[in-house]
Amino acid sequence: MNARLLVSDGEQEGPDRTLEVAHEALFTQWPRLQRWLHERGYDLSLLRQLERDARRWAEAMARRQGDELSLRWHRGRAPEIRRALSAITGGGVESLGEPMRSFVCPRREDWERVDRPFLERIELRERAMDFAARAPKGMDVDGDGLPDIAWVEIPGGEVTLEGGAGTFSTPAHYALGRYPVTYAQFMAFLADPESSPAGPWYAGLDHPHGDEPPKPTIREPWRPVVGVSWYDAVAFCRWLTARRAAVLGGQEIRLPTEWEWEWAARGREEQREFAWEGPWVDGYANLLEQEAGTTSPVDLCPQGGARDGMGDCTGNVEEWCLNEYEVADNQAVDGAKERSVRGGNWSLARRYARCAYRYWSHPYFRVILVGFRVCRCSPSS
Repeated sequence: MNARLLVSDGEQEGPDRTLEVAHEALFTQWPRLQRWLHERGYDLSLLRQLERDARRWAEAMARRQGDELSLRWHRGRAPEIRRALSAITGGGVESLGEPMRSFVCPRREDWERVDRPFLERIELRERAMDFAARAPKGMDVDGDGLPDIAWVEIPGGEVTLEGGAGTFSTPAHYALGRYPVTYAQFMAFLADPESSPAGPWYAGLDHPHGDEPPKPTIREPWRPVVGVSWYDAVAFCRWLTARRAAVLGGQEIRLPTEWEWEWAARGREEQREFAWEGPWVDGYANLLEQEAGTTSPVDLCPQGGARDGMGDCTGNVEEWCLNEYEVADNQAVDGAKERSVRGGNWSLARRYARCAYRYWSHPYFRVILVGFRVCRCSPSS
């Protein structure tokens, strides 16, 4: 006999721990098992350690002792956990029992709790996404590798912009993306050989970047893409319109105007101050008051969603709009005048994140504060 298989009762630790020897004939009659144990020994050990640490974590949480994140394994261990589960169980995190499953894959109620520190909520949400079979609709790409936009249909209305900028009517019917475009979705654009600023999607735009492509600066797949200029956002919309032409039925995808954005964000005729109904609530949006100091996954704050279901209209990142800031009714894509941005961002106080608040940015800026959302409508709208 070349080896013995020792098994324990799995519960008792220390010198009184019980060990038993499995039937030795297994190793003489089934060499494959010996090879399998040699190949999978690390995976078995990893899952055993995972079981012990998950139990300790659950006990500490029940006693309300210790910092939750420090007791969990580092997020960087997700790939080896997935590999071990695949090798040993043939499945994923769904094959785990409790408390192991909640230990490695936080639950929805864990990251949606508004009384948690915001950075902790971000970490918990991204840990859960590390083990998700697929991203929620509207955050990733589809089977063709194209951005899978979750469209929210908006009935039309009329908006009077602050500061005497004018009164405008939206299209009778249009749709906005449920979320800002994510890093994962924008990377599908950059992966296209024609996405270069020297290519067709930037034609007629006065962008100053030559053939230098945008380099999104926060590379978490489910957060809004940032580090993209207004020109980059326009090019993305043109590209997606062309790639989705077969299903758009003659409609186009473009940036929303300020009034289209505001009408939806304020709950249409409800004229909300923030995207949600009622007064300000801490934890409903990623703004300066939350002290996150960075962006967050686009679905982190469902409580802060707008009436029709759009998320992140308040905070996280400001969003490029189609029109100029000074002359709001100018929607032409040529020129280099400042463009409107809406919604506030993680570095701004809440007074700058009111749904009616107007602000601007230079169209060539590629900064970590500004992303964009897409609009689908008739080309004549």
